[in-house]
Formats: sequence, C-alpha cells, structure tokens
Amino acid sequence: MSACATAGAAVRTALVSASLVYASLVCVPLAAQDDPRVAETQTLRAAGTLEVRGQLAESEAMLARLLDSQPTSVGGLFALERVVRAQGRPITVLPFTARFLDADPSSTGVRYLRLRVLAEVDSLDALVRETEEWIERSPGDPAPYRDAAPLFERAFGSERSLALLRRGRAAAGQPTAFALEIGDLQLRGGRTADAAAEWARGSMNGGGGEAIVRRVAQIGAGAERERMVDALMVALARTPTALAARALAARLGLGFGRFERGLELARGLAPDLTAAQRRAFLEDVTRWGADAEAPRVTLWALTRLREGARGDDARAFDVRIAQAAMSASDTAAALAAGARLAAMLPRGSAERRRALADLIRIEARGADGDERLQRFQEEFPEAPEADELAAAVSAGLQSRGQAERAAAVIARVQGPRSALERGYLLLAEGDVAGGRGALMEAVAGLPAARVTDVLQLASLLGRLSPPGGAAVAKAAVEAHRGRGRDAGLALERSAPGLIPPDRPLLFAEAARLVAAAGAETDAARIRTALVEGFPDAPEATEAALALARWHARTPQGVGAAIRLLEDLIVRAPGSAVAPAARRELDRLRRGV
Repeated sequence: MSACATAGAAVRTALVSASLVYASLVCVPLAAQDDPRVAETQTLRAAGTLEVRGQLAESEAMLARLLDSQPTSVGGLFALERVVRAQGRPITVLPFTARFLDADPSSTGVRYLRLRVLAEVDSLDALVRETEEWIERSPGDPAPYRDAAPLFERAFGSERSLALLRRGRAAAGQPTAFALEIGDLQLRGGRTADAAAEWARGSMNGGGGEAIVRRVAQIGAGAERERMVDALMVALARTPTALAARALAARLGLGFGRFERGLELARGLAPDLTAAQRRAFLEDVTRWGADAEAPRVTLWALTRLREGARGDDARAFDVRIAQAAMSASDTAAALAAGARLAAMLPRGSAERRRALADLIRIEARGADGDERLQRFQEEFPEAPEADELAAAVSAGLQSRGQAERAAAVIARVQGPRSALERGYLLLAEGDVAGGRGALMEAVAGLPAARVTDVLQLASLLGRLSPPGGAAVAKAAVEAHRGRGRDAGLALERSAPGLIPPDRPLLFAEAARLVAAAGAETDAARIRTALVEGFPDAPEATEAALALARWHARTPQGVGAAIRLLEDLIVRAPGSAVAPAARRELDRLRRGV
C-alpha cells in the first residue's frame, strides 16, 4: 500500500471515530435531550471511549464540561479523577470536588476522594483542615475518622492516626469503636499484645470475629502469627461470660496451629452452651479441625455430637467418627464406633457386612483379629471380602510371630491374597520351592500394584543357589512382617559368604528392601558397593541409575550423579535403563 493510501486510511479511521463520539452525544431521541440523566450517560460513554483509545485530553475536556453543567455527577467526577491521574495531574480534580461538596456536603465518597488527593499532593495543612471540617459537620459519624486515619498514618505517622481514631471512639461513646483499625495500627507498630487486646475488643462488634480471623490469616505463617494467636486467645479468654469471645478464642487456636489450647478452650465452652448452640459450635469445630488437618480435634467434636444421637443420626456420626479416628491413629475409638455401627444394622445385611469388614481391617494386626474374622465368616460364608480379610489377619499374626494361627486363618479361604500369605508362610518354614510356587499362584488375581513385586521376588528365588535363595526368602519374610530395613541389612551382611554369582543379586535386593523401608542412605551405600564391586553385573546398571538420582537430590551431589550416568551409558549403552539414564543426564546438564 502506498504512503498516500495509508494516510488516507488513517484519516478515514479518525473521521469515523470522531463521528461515533459525536453521534453518541447528539444522536439522542428528542424526548430525552432535556433529561440530564440521559445526557450524563451519553457523555460518560463517549468519554470512556476516548479514554480507552488513549485520547485522555479529549476525555478530560468532555468530563469537565459535564461537571460544569452537572457539578454533582458522581460518575463524571470519579471518571475525571481517573483520567487526570493517568496524566499525572490528580490535583486537577480538587476544584471539582469543592464544587460538588458545596452542592452536596453529605457525600462521603467525594469527601474521601478530596482528602486522598490532598494527601497525595502533600497539601497536609489542607488535609487536616478538610478533615476537621468533615468531623465538625458530622461529629458522631465514624466515616471521617475511619477514612482519614490511613491518610494521617502515611502523612504524619501512626501516633497521629491513633489519636484520630481514639478521638472518634470518644465521639461515638462506644469503647469498641474503631477497635479493629486501632489494632491494625498497633500491629504494624510491632505492639502485638496491644493489637490483640484491641482486636479482642472489636470481636464484640457484629462481624468482628470473622474480620479477626481474616486478619490473622493475612499475617502469614510464622512466629509473628503464633504470637498474635497466643495473645488473642489470652485476651479473648479473659471474659469468661462472653461466649462468642471464648468461641472465637477456640477457633483461632484450632485454626492456626494451637491445637492443645484451642481444644482445651472448646472443652470448657461446650457445657455452657444451649443444646442448639452446642451442636452448631461442635459442627464448627469439626470443620475447623478438618481445615487444619487436625483429626484429633475433629474426633473430639464428633464424639460429643454423637452423645444422645439416635437412629440415622447416630449411624452417620459413627461413620464420621470411625474415619476421623483412623486419621488420628486412634484404633480404639475407630473400633468402638465401628462396633456401634455394626450393632445397629440388621444381621445378614450388606451394610452390616461392610461395617464388620471395616472393623476387621482396623483390627487385622490386633490380638483378636482372627476371632472377629471367624465370626464374620460364620455370618457371611460367601462374603467377597473373605480373601482380602483373611490375608490381612494372617499377615498381622505373622508380624507377631504367630505362624500357626496365621496358617489356620488362610486355610479357611481360597484366593490370591491368601495364596500370597501362604507363600510367605512356606518361605518362613524354609520351603523356598513351595513358597515360590504359592507366590506364582497368587499373581493372577493380585492388584497390578502388587504383581510386579511378587513376580520380581519369585524370579529372584528361581535364579539363586539354594543358600542364596534361603537368605533372600528369610529377608522377604521379615520385610513382609514390617521389618524391611533390618531384613535388607541382614541380607547385605550375608552376601559375601555366598557364591560370586549370587552376590550382586543379594546386594540389589538388600538395597530395594531398605529403600522401601525409607532408609535411603543405607540403600545408597549398598548400591555403591554393588556398582563398584560388580560393575559388569546387570543389576549394577539399575543400581547406578537409582544411585545417581539419589545424589542429584542435592546441589552438592549433582557432579557425582553426572559421573555415574556417563559411566553407565558408556559401559552399558544397550541396557534397559540406558534411555532413562540419558534423559537424567540431559536434565542435569541443563540444570533442570
């Protein structure tokens, strides 16, 4: 396109824009031209269009003309303030605010706008004078004190702002007036105890409790918040007859990490409430406990709510209590709730079967798990959960060294999980071949997450010499019974006494067991011995990759991780873990 054509297009665009703005001003129905509200709306729309297009001077001129004809146009005044502020001249709006207030002295928003601009342009004497005029006009109105206080704080400091707010409190004749604002100022000044006392006073105003919770949340986690919560709980608890204050103190403790003190306050408050208040309060406590991930708090509140409940309410509470108790690791409470729930359900019903099954899962590692399971099987001989529950109870008995009782439990059922437990029992008896066969039998029906580990163990037992297989079988049984780290360390110690082909396999399995038990440092040490002592073994490549990832978790270990990965790729470029090693190496070299 030529320069002339481009210029022509720009001119046409400008003309169209101008015509649209003009049309918005003049193309008004004749019946509406005498209505100032319609004219104001059209002008504001046109000025807004100019503002959006960056034509600020034109927008300002249009708004000024509007205010000349309608000095009390709120939309026009605030639009003008926005436009002149964008041009760096907020002071320009002051004459218009003066004319507005002459016509309508009661406008709180315009008075605050005038004070804010005076503070911004450092007209501090005028700021004080205008504030005094506002107060003199409405001495009992909280607006001039509340709106001017932040401006006084920025202009003159916190003490002058505090004096203004206290003056407003005296004028209002209410000891709780401006308590939250005064507390905010004191907190910013580092006076936590004074701020807490003021906030506690402010909690007696409508909505004050929620405002305090929001303020505490905004402080941010850390020592400052802890000091404030402690100080607030002390201040609020000083008024033992003020139930709302005591409830707020409990809420702050439970919601912000002071669980012991919060629960103590909640326990002391609950008996003083009416039945309706108590139920509402306890429901609140359950929610606060859930929000704070404090299941013990939730459990206490639910237990109190359960007292006196009947029918469906009681059953619903017992379900919630059992869940909270398990989260709080309170097995006794979970069992008690589950037993109550099961007792209320009809014998032989599916709901009772599920409730009893949950009880057995909870008590699977307890002393009486097998007796509870036997009663369950008598009532529900075809229960689909039988295999899973028998396996859990058998595993619990094995972990306590009661192999005969464990064997008796799984003898009564058939299924993949019980077959798995049967395999571990056979391994514990030294029957490696029989145990391996039972493991393979269990694979078909196990969840996918378990299949890999079981197949890996069965495969390993088939590759080892009899002494090596016996050592791994013993370690596998101990790990299955919850002693994985000890089992792995014992397997590591036994490796040097075995034939050379077994040793890397045992080192690899020992590292896997201790890593699964959370002993990552021990696993790294064992893998280092495997990589350095048996560099050509297939197990060394997987160990090197795992070891590199362990080193790479800290900045200091990145160099060692890179060397391990480089050596792995050069030494075994065709191994199954080589692609993953290349990705890890690339990531570390890029500093990701």
